[in-house]
Amino acid sequence: MTSREPSGDALQAVLARQAMPGPQLEVMSAIARTGLTVAAHLRAKGDAAPAPAGESTNRFADEQSSLDVFTDELFRERLGAVPSVAVVATEESPAATIPLAGREALSERYLVVLDPLDGSKNSPVGGTLGSIFAVMRDFVTAGDESRGLADVIFAGYLLYSWETVLVIATATEVTQFTAGPDLAEFFETGTLRLATDGPIYSVNEGLRPGWSDATAASVDRIREGRSLRYTGCLVADFHRVLKEGGIYAYPASVSRPEGKIRLFYEIFPLAHVARTAGGTAATGAGLLPPAGGGKLDGISEIYIGSEVPVRQALGES
Repeated sequence: MTSREPSGDALQAVLARQAMPGPQLEVMSAIARTGLTVAAHLRAKGDAAPAPAGESTNRFADEQSSLDVFTDELFRERLGAVPSVAVVATEESPAATIPLAGREALSERYLVVLDPLDGSKNSPVGGTLGSIFAVMRDFVTAGDESRGLADVIFAGYLLYSWETVLVIATATEVTQFTAGPDLAEFFETGTLRLATDGPIYSVNEGLRPGWSDATAASVDRIREGRSLRYTGCLVADFHRVLKEGGIYAYPASVSRPEGKIRLFYEIFPLAHVARTAGGTAATGAGLLPPAGGGKLDGISEIYIGSEVPVRQALGES
């Protein structure tokens, strides 16, 4: 089937019905259209050849594939064309923030934070991939990094698999959209709510030798009575938890006591989704506070999903 240029008309109609303001709608439409382009690229050229020389690692010293570089540049290019986007921050870009010229005088301007391609190591074996995003009130250009989770206006993720899925969490509801077979448009396919408990726990048990005794005990509590499901793609694992109930966890290790998951690029967007859907999120220190602040390039451990297993992980029940 020949693909068409992504239009986004159906998506825009749903979000307009949910009273998303025009400037925010433009940002979300750009993210959705970019996701459809990424999905088409993966369908046609689903490989992860090494990135060009000089771009083999990101600023965190993580390996980059050609797909990491491609998706990062594509999202930044598309979002840079949206007038109300003042800053795009991604975990793959050369710098933490890349302010866009000429946006300083705007009364309504946004920071977009992204993990452009989650799970890229799955690509060589045809595994599931994703993109994570959040749209926030711009504060980085003002030199203030004291805010965070409370400043998320809407957030969500794209899931690239046998079907392409978009999940968007506004302030009040979480909506799932699924792309048509020609990858030209997203169509609404349901509203999502997190059950208070569920049958799934998602954690990399292969890392157990590096956990402290307290962390191992925490994972043992959430493992009891649940089935392990883990793909190595945070988006895919979280999406299953969101649909079926349960918990995703990436705990700290003895060698990395601060954790590994990116606060702004992964934790805050997915925490917003989970909370809006009726779930919760925590670090080993406790539930994420409503403000949930931190540095833009900050990292943490994470326990996220249904209320019951998250509290079990914390030893509260």
